[in-house]
Amino acid sequence: MAEWLGNGLQNRVQQFDSAWYLQKQTNPFKTYLERVFLFFFIFTLRKKLLKQTKMKATLRVTVVMMIMAFLFSSLKPNVVYGQKATFKNCSLEMNVKDNNGKKKMVCHFSADFTGMKKHDVQIYMEIESPKGTLHEYLDDDEGGEGSMRLPVQKVKNFKNKNKTDKFVLNDKIIWMFNSDLHPKKGKHTYYVRLVAYDAQTYDEIGHSNYMSYTMTGK
Repeated sequence: MAEWLGNGLQNRVQQFDSAWYLQKQTNPFKTYLERVFLFFFIFTLRKKLLKQTKMKATLRVTVVMMIMAFLFSSLKPNVVYGQKATFKNCSLEMNVKDNNGKKKMVCHFSADFTGMKKHDVQIYMEIESPKGTLHEYLDDDEGGEGSMRLPVQKVKNFKNKNKTDKFVLNDKIIWMFNSDLHPKKGKHTYYVRLVAYDAQTYDEIGHSNYMSYTMTGK
């Protein structure tokens, strides 16, 4: 629009030029000053119009970028922030027998979760010995070339059934058979900790205090 106004004003200058050539009686000096004044007036007006147009264009671009940012953020509805897990009432129960008489270690716990809208949680029962070092075992009894050392742990998935920001797990358990604890030779103390992870992002969101038990391996 500024360009159209500028062109229109330039056409007006050409009309004034034509008028000057027709009016021979006009004072040339006076006409010259009028032309100079008109030129600067047009130049200033056009510059202001262009500035306004640029400002409007900048504003339009800003608004469009804000809308695009909003739309892109809405494309990832499952991205949440500030996830937190708080464990409570954690305890270990050793040598619990199942229906077949097989012994197992049972970890009882409750937990509160926040910032978990549409996200589920994974809880690992990790075993350390000594404290701070994951307890590991060889996955191959022969100890051959294909054997690997793996951490002694158990993972369990829990659904956020209502897809809410906050949800609670009450009186839950994670257990392992004693045979899967792979105790080291001799008598040792083992430290157990529950660690919660966001099941979608795999970020750690909290852990319990340490619990411990003593076991003797052959």
